[in-house]
Amino acid sequence: MNLSLSPVATRVINAVVLVLIAVALLIPIWAVERPALLDYPNHLARNYVLANIHDPALKLEQYYRADWGPNPYLGMDISLQLLQHLFPIYLAGKIFLSFTVIAFPAACWWFLRRANPGNDWTACLVLLIVYNVLFLEGFVVYELSLAMAFFSLGWWLTYLRSPNWWKWSLMTALFTAVYFTHLVGFIVAGVVVASYVFFSRNWKQVLWSGVMFVPGVLLYVLSGIGQHNGKEISVRTIYEKVSDGLFTLFHNYSMPIETLTVWVVLGCVLFAIVRNKEFHWNHPWPAVAFTLLALYAALPLQIGQTFDVDIRVMMPLFVVSLAAAKIGRRQVGIAAIALALFFAKQGSITERFIYVQPDLAAWARSFDYIAPHSRVLPMVQMEEEDDPIHRPYAHFWAYAVIDKQVFSPYLFDLKGQTPMRIVHDVYSPDGFWDLDYNEIIRWKQIQDDYDYVWAYDVGRFARPLQKIGKPIYQSGALVLYRITRQNKKAALRQPGKPERENP
Repeated sequence: MNLSLSPVATRVINAVVLVLIAVALLIPIWAVERPALLDYPNHLARNYVLANIHDPALKLEQYYRADWGPNPYLGMDISLQLLQHLFPIYLAGKIFLSFTVIAFPAACWWFLRRANPGNDWTACLVLLIVYNVLFLEGFVVYELSLAMAFFSLGWWLTYLRSPNWWKWSLMTALFTAVYFTHLVGFIVAGVVVASYVFFSRNWKQVLWSGVMFVPGVLLYVLSGIGQHNGKEISVRTIYEKVSDGLFTLFHNYSMPIETLTVWVVLGCVLFAIVRNKEFHWNHPWPAVAFTLLALYAALPLQIGQTFDVDIRVMMPLFVVSLAAAKIGRRQVGIAAIALALFFAKQGSITERFIYVQPDLAAWARSFDYIAPHSRVLPMVQMEEEDDPIHRPYAHFWAYAVIDKQVFSPYLFDLKGQTPMRIVHDVYSPDGFWDLDYNEIIRWKQIQDDYDYVWAYDVGRFARPLQKIGKPIYQSGALVLYRITRQNKKAALRQPGKPERENP
């Protein structure tokens, strides 16, 4: 792209822009002690357990066991197992998050450069969806799988120009790696490849490109995930498809920035098309994008234990749509607008992460009152604010698994999906998974099975909790109860530190 600058000046400007983008992507992660991502503490704790499960000093083996298999969704688990050989778990987690937020836009740029040559600057729009709702909810490995998928698709487009055996073998390995990262990334890559080959009428590649996905399909069958996941299905209405799709892409902590982003993206589309003599469609990518849109419309909200199935297609749909047309020189203006909005959004996210740190630090202090290797029951009620990205409290208790090697029944144990099983059989109320307790709670069994209750915003249960335990720490909506035993023999084995006043 010609900006009337010398090659050296252009390279310097590009380098500066890339550095600023990288810094903006990384600041929310490194400016705080604990990133405020919903499910992230649970994933981190599970990987700490997997890495240390055979350490006799930590006594984790009495509660958990490893269960590795040919399953998808292992991208985060495998990465963190390797990183923990070099770094402590908290640092390993931040490195993994950092790699993910850099890898996703980089892979999309790599893909777009090959799918839509000469329109590289449109990749700046991808920066607006890096910290999307699913990422803020802690579905980090999903975003990593999209990075892997688009990186592989970029190489696949290169393969199509000059197919040979070694490139075909490399592509088969890459798409199999996408399967191991996350099933959604694997499915999206398969749909893009199939629709591109079909609409471009490249019939020679129908068989060879299809065979690239055979190892992943066979591994899926061997994993048995279908029989473990369940069969329940629920769907969204048409209105929810539209609103929730936009919500997934652009929702963040600032409503003005969120609203502005929607209108800016719409404005960029109009700016790219209206009275633009350089605009023309980039066949067959419009048809590929339409195929992904049809897939989004057809997919349900829930399949068994897997939720938000359909909206996970929105990010790849957004990226592929950027390959659908060539817009010429106007891409420079679009990139400038996207970058300005991106920096504003990252500032808002960083501000929010910093803002919640005092609360997170206060919750972390509750672990000082928990004895190592004890059994902790989290009871968390959803606050009036129903927005998932405002619930860092939901899985925060999982850090106690790392800090105090405690047992909790709510670490993610999903057969066919996560490689960790819980082997300690205890009573655990199902209401935790909805953050709303409508069932009858068996308090006597909680008293028998646990040493502490980490209770967040469950004031309506204060009376029964005080009957089976004693509050030993409180910070805002959080109250930590130490369970009292009903007989002397049980009391002798009661773990815990001496009572301390609430700081």
